Amino acid sequence: MSVLVLAFLVFALGLAALVWGACRRHELRMLRARNAQLETVLNHLPAGVTLVNAAHEVTVYNAALLKLLDLPAEQLAAEATPLTDVIRHLALRGEYGEGPVDAVVEQVMARVHQRQAYRYERTRPNGKVLEVHGAPLPDGGFVTIYADATGRHHAEAALARESFDLQTILDHLPQGISVFDDQLQLRRWNSVFLDVLGLPRESVFEGARFEDLIMFPALRGEYGPGDPAELVRQRKALALQFQPHRVERTRPNGRTHLVEGMPMVREGRTVGFVASYTDISDRKRAEEVLQAKHDMLQTLVDNIPSGVTVFDAELKMVLHNDEVLKLVGFPKALAETQPHFSEVIRYNAEHGEYGPVDVEAKVAEMVALASHPTRHVMERTRANGQVLLVRGAPLPGGGFVSVYSDVTERRRMENALKRRSAYLQAILDQLPQGISVFDEHLHLKHWNDKFVQVLDLPDTAVYPEVSFEELIRVPAQRGEYGPDDPEIYVRQRREQALRFEHHRFTRSRPNGRTHLVEGKPMVIDDAVVGFITTYTDITDHMQVEQELRTRNEIFRTLIDNIPGGVSLFDGDFNLLAANEKFRQLLDFPDWLMAQNPVTLESLFRFNAKRGEYGPCDVEEKVQALMERAAWREPHLFERTRPNGTVLEIRGLPLPGEGFVTIYTDVTEHKRAMEAVERLAHQDALTGLDNRYTLESRLDQSIADARRNGKKLALMFIDMDNFKAINDSLGHAVGDDFLIAIARRLRDNARESDIVARPGGDEFVLAITNIQAVSAAVRVVTDLFESLAEPVTLGAQQITPSASVGIAIFPEDGEDRVTLMKHADIAMYSAKNAGRDGYRFFDAAMTEAADERLRLEADLRRALKGDEFVLHYQPKVEAATRRLVGFEALIRWRQPDGTLVPPGRFIPLAEETGLIGPIGEWAMNTACQTLRRWHDAGLCKLGMSVNLSARQLRNPALPLQVQRALANSDIPPDRLELEITESVAMEDPARTVDILTALKALGIGLSIDDFGTGYSSLAYLKLLPIDCLKLDRAFVTDIETDPNDAAICAATIGLAHTLGLTVVAEGVETVAQARYLDGLDCDLMQGYYFSRPLAEADAREVIIHGLGGGEPVI
Repeated sequence: MSVLVLAFLVFALGLAALVWGACRRHELRMLRARNAQLETVLNHLPAGVTLVNAAHEVTVYNAALLKLLDLPAEQLAAEATPLTDVIRHLALRGEYGEGPVDAVVEQVMARVHQRQAYRYERTRPNGKVLEVHGAPLPDGGFVTIYADATGRHHAEAALARESFDLQTILDHLPQGISVFDDQLQLRRWNSVFLDVLGLPRESVFEGARFEDLIMFPALRGEYGPGDPAELVRQRKALALQFQPHRVERTRPNGRTHLVEGMPMVREGRTVGFVASYTDISDRKRAEEVLQAKHDMLQTLVDNIPSGVTVFDAELKMVLHNDEVLKLVGFPKALAETQPHFSEVIRYNAEHGEYGPVDVEAKVAEMVALASHPTRHVMERTRANGQVLLVRGAPLPGGGFVSVYSDVTERRRMENALKRRSAYLQAILDQLPQGISVFDEHLHLKHWNDKFVQVLDLPDTAVYPEVSFEELIRVPAQRGEYGPDDPEIYVRQRREQALRFEHHRFTRSRPNGRTHLVEGKPMVIDDAVVGFITTYTDITDHMQVEQELRTRNEIFRTLIDNIPGGVSLFDGDFNLLAANEKFRQLLDFPDWLMAQNPVTLESLFRFNAKRGEYGPCDVEEKVQALMERAAWREPHLFERTRPNGTVLEIRGLPLPGEGFVTIYTDVTEHKRAMEAVERLAHQDALTGLDNRYTLESRLDQSIADARRNGKKLALMFIDMDNFKAINDSLGHAVGDDFLIAIARRLRDNARESDIVARPGGDEFVLAITNIQAVSAAVRVVTDLFESLAEPVTLGAQQITPSASVGIAIFPEDGEDRVTLMKHADIAMYSAKNAGRDGYRFFDAAMTEAADERLRLEADLRRALKGDEFVLHYQPKVEAATRRLVGFEALIRWRQPDGTLVPPGRFIPLAEETGLIGPIGEWAMNTACQTLRRWHDAGLCKLGMSVNLSARQLRNPALPLQVQRALANSDIPPDRLELEITESVAMEDPARTVDILTALKALGIGLSIDDFGTGYSSLAYLKLLPIDCLKLDRAFVTDIETDPNDAAICAATIGLAHTLGLTVVAEGVETVAQARYLDGLDCDLMQGYYFSRPLAEADAREVIIHGLGGGEPVI
């Protein structure tokens, strides 16, 4: 605006020249020419200009004024237009706001009459912002300059918005934030920072010193015992190192914070550091966003002074003002000679205005440009650093006008704003969390690289103003929110975001990383202006917790950041600073640390004298240590102090020949590593070698035996009936039992032997370095004698027994895998032979094992391929020989038609667990067969189905029976389930419960093979059964063996006393049948009446009757 004022002053000088020309006619024509030039200059100025005389009439104006105020040219057509007419015209258009026009005109004119300089901004109805400068003239008039400030206002608004957004980020961060400059003076903070350190609010202000602030917690003893001033000095020395740090600190109120500090580096220079304080007491929050705040950006400077020069068609400087001379440093005496443009450029070039250039080349270049002037805007930086904005425009008839404005301050302010924005952005970039900031329209305003990494977003997808839905559409299309249409998830999340509600949840990404996502709305003047979201990676915390759970709390939580001791020495080995932990870890007395100065040599000598380095010559040891310290090289080693503390010592050289040493107590860490090593190689329950160690040691022992020409005996030991001990006495007694067995095995082994527990109730004993197999026999004999001794566990006394399989190297295998396989096969052979014994491996066992594997595979195929069939053996009433029902017996018909007897595959099915689905299939099939017979009118017969031990232990058995009855729709009383006596007595209490549940369904229950087990009559009468089945072993010799006859008679009598029916199975002769008739046996079945029949044959028996009996229908 000052440029315009000066332009007007030039114009006033021109008017004065006209008056003077009345007296000097010769100069009149020249003055008129200059006046025309001045008018041309005014019309080409970028600012509007008006000149009002003492009568308040507009006498001079330019085209820029008409354009800025949208005034028609005819409004100012007269040579002198009353100012009131112009003001009234503008007031009628609402330029001055609402109100009566006369009152507005009067108000404006009142300011005019004051005859004072003024400067203000006015916003026109069309939104343009005008900067208005006015100044009175000596003749009673005044000049006014109008400049368009709309662009500057928009730029300031954009900068203010960016500053506001970044400020809001810091104000909404959930962590405590402090930002100190390179002089350790506080520049940014938030209220959480005050709460974390417990600082009085009046003590926290911009510029507060670091040491003054930390004195408060030091005085409260939060940094430990000692002189608070010394503690503060130590921490300040550490802070001045501007090193990244990360520590955990627990305050007296019990809250634990993760303190993280990062230096702020700009253009390679450290400018301060930012620290965050995150509350991690709940162990669900990891690092969150640092909060910081910054001052509002300062407004750009107003009142930019301007200078003007005019060159004519011959490139002569015909007009200039004093401001341009001041701005460009051009001598006034030279300017008054109306120099040629080339002289001006030459002067500037010779005085370094254009930098180091060839003067004449520069002159030629600039003269060529000036000869063909065009409208231009450019900036020029002078040698003194002053920045000039130069606007130029050609003049009609040749020549050009240039306007110079000093924009140095503006550029300085803009750079400061950029630096402040970069300052805050640097804070965001240093934060360990992902950050995103969206405005109230869900457009992205700010983010950092961590945000892009967390969501795995393409770089092209993230840019300013991108919409929320566009960003979340990327993970939605990858299926990270679910399998449905991605647009459904995008719409749902957009609706949630538009509620602007605080939210906090954890989310696991496909890459396995888990993040804590926390969003907070940003509110200003009770209005929501957006929200900020932080993404904190908590995967490591979750993994630590998971690892602790899987190890059954064997390990205790290790401290992530163990506080360490720090010492700082200068180049002369004098102690500059040390923290309290340094003194504690090395146990240095106060008097030693009070010396001035404390030298490294004195500390070495003190340690050597008290035996820290072991027995040594003190002075020789000190000299050796000092020589090593003089190397000033990085070093890392561990040292165990006499008190057992293990220190990790890390030394680093510093600029200036000093060095820093960090002492960390790793005693607990070392102990933990030893515990991990034990767990990795030993069984947790017994302390024996685990499978991993067994395999490793066995490989080594086999290699030794091969190298030395010796033998090795490998024993697989399986404890008999361990499951019964576990189920009946509990797992605690079972564990104590295994520990006792392990102790006995260890006592019977040599130091060189291997004793291991791969798992469960299995043990392995490897007898190494033997000459003959007889040595293994002696060991296993001694082992059985040791195991035969009863084990007393609390009130229980248990006599162990074991099945042992033995394989010999190299006869039974030349590698670990083969040897272990053969010992396992031999062990199963010993178990099948009756248990409580041992077997040496032979090739036949392998064939049997291979056959067993083939049979198991065929059995699984049979279950899937529907190869099982049921045969039905009739049951007849003894008194009448009438058919009353069938027992369903399973058969396996292989693809070639061969029938596999149950004795071959039922035990294997029990062992592999396949008996469950096979038994359920048999029960359903038998019920469906009975349904078909009933539907065909073939009377109402009963059907018996056998239950296995595994089925009886299945808690879902009652539901399976209920489902079979429902699917077949047969009356429950027509179905009878048979349980062997030995199975029923495995767990009597459980058997009572499960049979009671089955009985509630209305079915019949029978005890099969009665007399072969060890059932208790006390339990027998508790079982809700209907029938006892005499085992065929007693029926076979009933005529010739008095004992069998007595057992049958007693059983029948007992059953009838208890109200039970008796079925004799295995009846094969007429004599057996008649003898049982004499004992009042109720029902019989066996080959005497019929062998098991296929369904079609059984149907014929129902229709035509059995031999010796009557047809059922």
